[in-house]
Amino acid sequence: MKILITESQENTIIEELLKGRFPEIVSIKFRKKSVVLGSSGNKEITVTEINVYCDMDGYVTGEPIKKSYKSHRRMIWEFLENVVGIDLSSYGSGWHLMVYNLEPKVI
Repeated sequence: MKILITESQENTIIEELLKGRFPEIVSIKFRKKSVVLGSSGNKEITVTEINVYCDMDGYVTGEPIKKSYKSHRRMIWEFLENVVGIDLSSYGSGWHLMVYNLEPKVI
């Protein structure tokens, strides 16, 4: 049985799953962008970029994360690939992941 969902519903599900698994995630934004695949005869595709904003140092949550940025990004990557089923590894897959660490700025 197949269930049809809209793009916004898909994004909401991904966001809820990520925030449920990684409480240090403060915000998730989805952005569409056009990308040219050079090795595929300059074919242009639309990619969904997942921008994940984390509070690794505990500025918002009060609880610092005891993982390095690199290992934390890898955990999010593997979660999206293995649990959610998003193909981030394949060339031209249509998905891209960006993980950012929040840092306070003095104004």
